[in-house]
Amino acid sequence: MELPLTPREPRLRHAFWLVPSCVFFLIWGLTTHGKFSVSGDEPHYLLVAESLWSDGDVDLADDYADGSSARFGHDHVAQEQHARPGVDGVVRSVHDPGLAVLILPAYVAARGLAAAMPEAQLRRFRMSPGLFTYALVSLFQIALSCVALGFVLDTARHRSTPGIAILVTAAVGLSPPVLSNAFLVFPEVPALLIVAFVLWTCWGTGAERSWTLVAAAAAIGSLPWLHRKFTLLALGLVFVVIWTRWRGAAWPRGRIIAAALLCALPIAAFYACSLAWWGTVAGPTAIDRVPLSWPAFAAGAPGLLIGRENGLLVWAPIYLGTAAAWWHTRAWSWPLFVPVVALYVPSAAHDLWWGGFSPAARFLLPRIAAPRRSE
Repeated sequence: MELPLTPREPRLRHAFWLVPSCVFFLIWGLTTHGKFSVSGDEPHYLLVAESLWSDGDVDLADDYADGSSARFGHDHVAQEQHARPGVDGVVRSVHDPGLAVLILPAYVAARGLAAAMPEAQLRRFRMSPGLFTYALVSLFQIALSCVALGFVLDTARHRSTPGIAILVTAAVGLSPPVLSNAFLVFPEVPALLIVAFVLWTCWGTGAERSWTLVAAAAAIGSLPWLHRKFTLLALGLVFVVIWTRWRGAAWPRGRIIAAALLCALPIAAFYACSLAWWGTVAGPTAIDRVPLSWPAFAAGAPGLLIGRENGLLVWAPIYLGTAAAWWHTRAWSWPLFVPVVALYVPSAAHDLWWGGFSPAARFLLPRIAAPRRSE
């Protein structure tokens, strides 16, 4: 239930757009002063986008051999463990393709703009056309994060007051993991947007609109394409949507069928492709071994919380506030426990939980979108 407005609150509503905008410009400014450009997994996601645009396929053998990664600022990136031949012999990225498809329009536009810029002018800013391309894609990722903050802001407003909603959203946007990851080419950024949209659908203004159910279902269905580890998260979000929006409601049968199909079919298609490409639904990283185990979980479950190097509560102390707020709002927010556990457990159970599958709070970035305060 939305709280009644006080005389000052309508004016606060007009300032809501300022919070995501300020976060956008702040993070953008931070990236111009100190950033490891195109490092880690990022160039390999970008290389898939490059292959889709230049070759119209996801076969990366020629892209690694030809040094295509120079087009986004990282010359001759090494293949290493980031790609391997599938059952049909095609060298594909071991990273799921959803992020590359999502950023493809931004990547193409960035390449075109970078090509139009005089190289002498770019050198004045210590940039090359490739690095400028990457910087623009990074801005796109920041924009996705700030749209997510907009959904968080509206959702928090419906659970609290505009003033508190603004403070909460600012705290989320200016704290790890959002502040530390919003500009990176990682799938957690669009996953954050999807989670925030689903919560807006359940508890924000989206709960008052019929079309948001179908849109939320389609968004949830796309999560495994960003990373297969989000499959359990997707199922947890389905539970949240059913509990908050469908339980006890008389929805038209056609809308229910459309939502179910838009959620289930993309997930089914993803695992069908995985089986066709890799010969297993578990994906390429599980071909040689299954990287999840109970012994790993025994160490990872507490370690992911309190580990001195990568523990959530050390690396992103805002999770302490999240846990406290969740406890005080448990009467209505308890369904969120399901997707949080669905994301946390496989991360903790991975045999590289300390720095591979779940480094610091990055992989739990979508969790930060949860509402903070009850009415």
